[in-house]
Amino acid sequence: MITKIILLTLLSIGSRSSYTDSLILPIKNGVIIKDFTDSSLTIHPEGVLIAPTDQLEVRSCSDGIVRSTFQFHDTYTVIVSAGNNLYYRYSNIDTVVIKKGQKITKGIVLGMLNAKTHEKKPIIFSTFKGDKYVNALNYLIWK
Repeated sequence: MITKIILLTLLSIGSRSSYTDSLILPIKNGVIIKDFTDSSLTIHPEGVLIAPTDQLEVRSCSDGIVRSTFQFHDTYTVIVSAGNNLYYRYSNIDTVVIKKGQKITKGIVLGMLNAKTHEKKPIIFSTFKGDKYVNALNYLIWK
């Protein structure tokens, strides 16, 4: 798994030059368990699944403004606008500690993952440029 993370990091470094922002991993020490897919046939299309290892905090990967928080079934989704028509979506969060319209900085806690059960379910992290999904792995820095 470490080799996969290093390889993904090296692959994404070369493609980062056209992007204006480098994002931190939304879960510190999180592990990518499903890469970006461009298929609408998957359960979690156009995103990456990031599983926690020891941290349950979901943190903002970038500065921005919270555009939306909403509940879907038993979990929450947060959408953040980071400027330059970039949006980040964090899904499968148990509790949210920020509000719509709030200005946030990189690293601030958006909510808690698995706060009720402490099971290791992943978040779904998606990146949009306008209304199109883009590969979040091209933006992430492994911190």
